[in-house]
Amino acid sequence: MPKKLFLLLLLPLNCVFAQDGEMDFIWYNKPATVFEDALPVGNGRIGGMVYGGVDKERISLNESTLWAGYPVDPNMNPEAKKYLPLVRAALFAGEYQKADSLTRFMQGEFSASYAPMGNLIIDFGITAASGYKRELELNTGTHRVSFESGSTLYTRETFISYPDKAMFILLKASGKEYLNISVSLNSLLKYRTEEAELGDLLPFKNRLRMYGIAPSVAEPNYRGNMKDAVQYDSSRSMRFATEAGVFQTDGKITSDDNYLRVSNAREIILYVTAATSFNGHEKNPASGGKNEQAELVKLVSQLKGKNYDLIKQTHEKDFSGFYNRVKLNLGQTERRKI
Repeated sequence: MPKKLFLLLLLPLNCVFAQDGEMDFIWYNKPATVFEDALPVGNGRIGGMVYGGVDKERISLNESTLWAGYPVDPNMNPEAKKYLPLVRAALFAGEYQKADSLTRFMQGEFSASYAPMGNLIIDFGITAASGYKRELELNTGTHRVSFESGSTLYTRETFISYPDKAMFILLKASGKEYLNISVSLNSLLKYRTEEAELGDLLPFKNRLRMYGIAPSVAEPNYRGNMKDAVQYDSSRSMRFATEAGVFQTDGKITSDDNYLRVSNAREIILYVTAATSFNGHEKNPASGGKNEQAELVKLVSQLKGKNYDLIKQTHEKDFSGFYNRVKLNLGQTERRKI
């Protein structure tokens, strides 16, 4: 299915899809309150759902290799092949209920589930807004928020770069007020946060890290109210590490184990990146996994000395090169006001 048509089918009814020349947008006039109304950004490995809140921005984060579970015997049901002729015979005889029952003897264990990594929270301390708009520019994968509060225009820009392997969030305040924000990370998984140590010689001194593990067992909820449905075993669980830091700002930066703060700023650029211990589907992600903390250091270190404008240009060229391979024209109709 052409990707633009697929995106159109996924759109909720209370948003607007618009074309401005060669630019495609989805936009809303209010923040998202549920996950389904948030707008996605991603680079194929790291993903984020951006809610666009006024007082508090929430970006739900994930990483493509973060899964519950651990390697299991791939030949867990050697008797399965014996039932295939029986299933076929039942189907050809029109005995569909029997065929369905027989397939149960061909199944293995329940597969592991994908695990949401966590949330990036940015507190702004802004209580009122007018002229609100949030939008996703589809052909560049860039999310934007803009509104006025008092005599100040606030704007945000968020994208996740594949070439630079990180999320970037540009925050600006134009007017009387300055940006005064606190940044935090949290997760539904087992986690802890801490101020990143200055001794590891990374290019950004004030950084916040989140370390955690995914469940070793996560039974599907459709199996009912099971005892110990979610279990954590550090000898089998996938580990993950996430870092949020200030890439650039004209404000004052402070941090502790729970928050990264920037005050009296006109402009702030944040970065977020992540790594897991995934080391192949056949390897135990705990005992045989990668060093996710070392992988995280590599990801952050490669950002040293880079220019934001160039990062953005490189991202847009990379992203649009894929997006613009397919075009769909559904004709012109009068725009309907929402």
